[in-house]
Amino acid sequence: MQRKLIFLACFLVPAVIESTNCLAQFAESRGQYPFVFYTPRDGLVNSRVRSIKQDSKGRMLFITFGGLSVYDGTRFTNYNRQDGLADDLINDIVEVGPDSLLVATNASKLNTLVRGKVGIYRTADNFYPVINRFLKSNDGSWYVTADDGLYLLQGSRFYRLPLLNKEGIDVGTYLDRITEWKDHFLVIPWSDNLIEKLIVYDKTAKRFQTLT
Repeated sequence: MQRKLIFLACFLVPAVIESTNCLAQFAESRGQYPFVFYTPRDGLVNSRVRSIKQDSKGRMLFITFGGLSVYDGTRFTNYNRQDGLADDLINDIVEVGPDSLLVATNASKLNTLVRGKVGIYRTADNFYPVINRFLKSNDGSWYVTADDGLYLLQGSRFYRLPLLNKEGIDVGTYLDRITEWKDHFLVIPWSDNLIEKLIVYDKTAKRFQTLT
């Protein structure tokens, strides 16, 4: 486990992808550990890694600014616009079944990746928000944060959940990080220009409050 954490540390900071400084620092502070340092020259699709996930098969999923890399422990399999993704900038990815993934790019489209093949998730009305994050709720429902709000994905449709403040202004814009706590969603917008820094949404009462 300790070796795996050191392996991931260099991927989490895009600025050091092309540098060996982090390797030397870990070697000096933690002792000598055998690990591999990957760059696009070794098969990684892009050096600017946004986040890293792991699927149920143990494969590492590298979400980058230039596509998606799936690493099986031996080699990278890369996906970008040329392979059918709606955009090269990947926002999030989630596993929804055996070897089945939903891939959200920075575009108004939702891709699938099933057994290594890129496809399109078809909605009933052909509407797609620009998805930033996926969340599977404790009750099994799927939610997404998007540039224009919070959505419930149900029956192959995206249903927008209005976030109106006391003045009737919708503050559900540029939504990014989301987590669930009991019957509430905690949502953080990605734009620094917004007054609201944290949105707390009560799923049961279907109301929210904001913290600045």
